[in-house]
Amino acid sequence: MGRGRRRPAAAKGQGLLEFALLTPLVLLLILGTIDGSRALMTYVMMTNAVRDGARYSVVNAGPALYPCTYQAGDPSDALHCAAVIAAALRSAPTLTRASVSRVTLAYNFVGALEGSGGTLEARVTMSDTFQPLTLLILGGHTLTLTTSATYLRQ
Repeated sequence: MGRGRRRPAAAKGQGLLEFALLTPLVLLLILGTIDGSRALMTYVMMTNAVRDGARYSVVNAGPALYPCTYQAGDPSDALHCAAVIAAALRSAPTLTRASVSRVTLAYNFVGALEGSGGTLEARVTMSDTFQPLTLLILGGHTLTLTTSATYLRQ
């Protein structure tokens, strides 16, 4: 039996070079997949939260309907707005008032004036900033996720 052939000197580092070139691309692909999954999960939770908030606002609408806006860090939101936000965030346990950047509640009467048999429309909109790991590595940008839901009461 003969001895094994020796590799030329130029081919000795080829495997290491290929590994060094492909590893960042594979890691970027994996982190991008994780970030996409996290963003989708956050968006779905926000969608469920605004749906629950809009439903709560229509079902529990009293005689005085006040539109409101909650900004992150603003402690002076009205009581009716706080109740809608609390109802919205109950369905999304990982979303908190601190993590949600903006919630807007708007009422609209469709087809008739208030109290005359028209349709009440409640629209809740939520915005949140999302920090992907991939963009954090590449430059630190954030993405703004926004979703809304509208409920009608006739």
